[in-house]
Amino acid sequence: MNLQNLHSAYFIGIGGIGMSAIARFLHHKGVAVSGFDRTPSALCSEMIQSGIEIVYSDAQSAIPQGFLETPLQNTVVIYTPAVPASHPQLQWLHSAGYQVIKRAAALATITTAYRTIAVAGTHGKTTTSAMLAHILIHSGLGCQAFLGGVSTNYQSNLITHPTSDLAVVEADEFDRSFHALSPRWGIITSVEADHLDIYGHADQLREAFEGFAQRINPEGLLLYREGIGDMPFEGEALSYGLSDSADIKGREVHVENGTFVFDLHINNEHFQGLELGLPGRHNVENAVAAAGIARELQVSEDAIRGALSSFKGVKRRFERYDVGPNRVFIDDYAHHPTEVRACGQAVKELYPEREITVVFQPHLYSRTRDFAAEFGAALSQFHRVILLDIYPAREEAIPGVSSEMILAHVDAPSKEILQRDALLEDLRNTPPDVLLTLGAGDIDLLVEPIAQFIKAL
Repeated sequence: MNLQNLHSAYFIGIGGIGMSAIARFLHHKGVAVSGFDRTPSALCSEMIQSGIEIVYSDAQSAIPQGFLETPLQNTVVIYTPAVPASHPQLQWLHSAGYQVIKRAAALATITTAYRTIAVAGTHGKTTTSAMLAHILIHSGLGCQAFLGGVSTNYQSNLITHPTSDLAVVEADEFDRSFHALSPRWGIITSVEADHLDIYGHADQLREAFEGFAQRINPEGLLLYREGIGDMPFEGEALSYGLSDSADIKGREVHVENGTFVFDLHINNEHFQGLELGLPGRHNVENAVAAAGIARELQVSEDAIRGALSSFKGVKRRFERYDVGPNRVFIDDYAHHPTEVRACGQAVKELYPEREITVVFQPHLYSRTRDFAAEFGAALSQFHRVILLDIYPAREEAIPGVSSEMILAHVDAPSKEILQRDALLEDLRNTPPDVLLTLGAGDIDLLVEPIAQFIKAL
């Protein structure tokens, strides 16, 4: 992909969170952008309003004429690895001689023009990336940021800056996509078994993260969460965490008036009483990592302090809804047992005396099969557990795998499986004190109706 000669780009799977950020960036740079997605979404609507053409048919005839009329040497086709090789448009564009590249290759090409900070991890990377981007914007350094979620501060998954030579990218481990990047600085937030449908075994996943670490410029810096273990890196590598043994650490973590407060120890510096605009000890860890890179870039203590306190989070990452003074409703993207556990602990720390109801939609049959016991244990911290059917995403059903597998491992005072269309009626009959909805599937479509319903109680 030659950005200098690029006039027109076509995206297959343009509605994906990572794909749409790249599409928006190229559109911002003056490239004629169009694309296909299976279903309309809020992201697609926003892109259409900005002038990006989107089609919802996968037929060859649906490809916009404007793209087809552009000379081949001035075009590129970008696709997500979630799209099957049998996709009709993908097959035809290949056969017609178009340059066809994966999303990871496109992101790698774009970021070669910037000093890049890549944030990787099986969980925590989206919030950490957004937090770091916010610190850089707040400090005046600025950055281009390609996020795996919609930043609440900027209402977008893409942040641009007219003059900054810095880029913050979320480095995706799916399909080993992060091996395409060559960042100057890197953060690894977690390395836990996941995507075993791709990797087969946890050891292979770890090898992939080790391969990512080796892609970081040795003149830069690697920060890795304490407990991950050493990574093969020729440059400076520092651990971060909440314990005294971490190289960069958050200490004295506590809650004041509903806000998480901590002290930051970095090198020989001590920043006391930092306030974080996002709840949860796991988010304090994310803040420590983001602040560590920011200090490496000479961002001041005042800028870090102001940015962390004004950080509003990412859509569907511990997103709190205003449902009135007497009830609490929080929605989160958590779809891995560790994420479910961390999210629950944050809610319990904020509301220690209240009963918490969780609605969880498992994501992927393979993940449910591989981690049923771990999900059950993580969900057992709640008073009432409601499971929805598995959201299949890219997978076909696996015989014998269902939400029942998780339910069997849940030890809670109340637990059950409900169909999606029965959920609102159930909540009406048993109004929750504190409600938490979790999952990476289409449970997000229920969030607004639930918020409106609870507010009306």
